[in-house]
Amino acid sequence: MNAAALLNRVDLALSRFGIKNRTLGGFSVLVVLLTTLAAFSWTHLVRIENGVRSAEQAANADAAVGQISNQLDHLNSSTRRFLRSRDLADIAAARAAAQEASKALDAAIVRFGNLLVLAQQEQTIRTGLVRHAQALEIAVAATERQSRSIDEFLAAGVAI
Repeated sequence: MNAAALLNRVDLALSRFGIKNRTLGGFSVLVVLLTTLAAFSWTHLVRIENGVRSAEQAANADAAVGQISNQLDHLNSSTRRFLRSRDLADIAAARAAAQEASKALDAAIVRFGNLLVLAQQEQTIRTGLVRHAQALEIAVAATERQSRSIDEFLAAGVAI
C-alpha cells in the first residue's frame, strides 16, 4: 500500500465526521499535546529550581565555612602575635578572636547544621577551640607570672 492510498483511506474515514467534529478533534489533539508539553516543562523547571536551591545552599555553606576559616586564621595570627610579644594587651585581641571564631561556628551550625560535612567536623572544631583557649590561658598565666616576677625582682633591686 502506498502513501496515496493510505491518505485516501484516512480522508474517507474522516469524511464520515462533520467539519465541526473534525475541528473539535484537531483542537482537542492540540490541547492534549500542549498540556503534555506544559507538564513536561513544569517538571523540568521544578528540577532546575531544586538544583539552584541546592547550589545556593552549597555556596552559602561554603561562604560560612570560609568565614570560619578566616576567623580561625585571625585567631591563629592574634595568638601568635601575643606569644611573640608576650604583651598582655595582645591577649584581649586573641580572646576576642577566639570568641568570634566560636560565634562564626555557632552561626554556621544554626544555618547549615543539616550539611553532613559541617555536622561531622563540628565537634572537632569545637574541641580545637577549647584546647586553643586552654593553651592560651596557660600562656597568659605564665606571662603574668613572669611579668610579676620581673616586677618583683626590679622592685627588690632598686632602692628608693
